[in-house]
Amino acid sequence: MEENPQNEFSINWEAPEFVFKQKTTFWYVMTGIISALVAFDVYLWLNNLPFATIIILSGLIMIFLGDKQPKTVSYTIDWRGITIGGAIKRFHDFQSFWIIEKEKETLLYFMPTKSLAQETLIPLNGVNLEKLHEFLLTQLPEEPAREPLSHKVSG
Repeated sequence: MEENPQNEFSINWEAPEFVFKQKTTFWYVMTGIISALVAFDVYLWLNNLPFATIIILSGLIMIFLGDKQPKTVSYTIDWRGITIGGAIKRFHDFQSFWIIEKEKETLLYFMPTKSLAQETLIPLNGVNLEKLHEFLLTQLPEEPAREPLSHKVSG
């Protein structure tokens, strides 16, 4: 973590792009079985082979990507916004933030202003939470939020 010595707030750190959770054999088997059963039901009840094929392919993709290791990504938060691996997201693209503290990880959550925009969830490894929190309050309102379901399910 680095802090800019100038008057402008800047905090930099690196973290994995996602929290890797080792999948068990049971996870792989159940993913395959559930995909096959749902695809079979879709074909049987709706007589929709293309959709059943998409379900099977989705299940296979989940199985093949289940053991993908995360890349290390650099993060910067400063007056310009949030930089994630070189891509800048401006504060005006978000309506609020929340710091989610869990047993094994702390996450920074940003709620987007647009209803169809993706939520932003950033791991906070080794970041001075107090200074970050103070700065973010000058940029966005703080609103309690839960960990997105998509993040919970991916583990």
